[in-house]
Amino acid sequence: GINAEYGVSTQSTGLLTGDQNRTMPHEEVLKEAVAVGTAVTAGGVGGTIVAPIIATKALGLVGFTKVGVLAGSYAASIQGIAVAAGSPFAACQSIAATGGSFAALGMAAPLVPVAVGVTVAAGAYWVVRARL
Repeated sequence: GINAEYGVSTQSTGLLTGDQNRTMPHEEVLKEAVAVGTAVTAGGVGGTIVAPIIATKALGLVGFTKVGVLAGSYAASIQGIAVAAGSPFAACQSIAATGGSFAALGMAAPLVPVAVGVTVAAGAYWVVRARL
């Protein structure tokens, strides 16, 4: 139908608004689509590209490097005489040595990029939506 307030045709957008009885002008639907599309793109980039970079940089700050534990670092101070395979310490060193591959986390490996991606997507959605 025609929305008197906006003077444009409307369609039901209950899925986007959470209200099945509410209608939204096509212009608003387009804005919502742009915001969601941007968020999905940003989330994908964040999860696949940014997560490994952040992980290696953060681990490097505490002493986990591509070639091993940095002498005199925090990581070196907590490294025991025998670090067990599969321990959190070993996983951190593995991630740093492989340049951000989360394979050392086993079944939980996909969760890191997904968590980063979802966080980036949510932030991108709200930033883009606020500017439209």
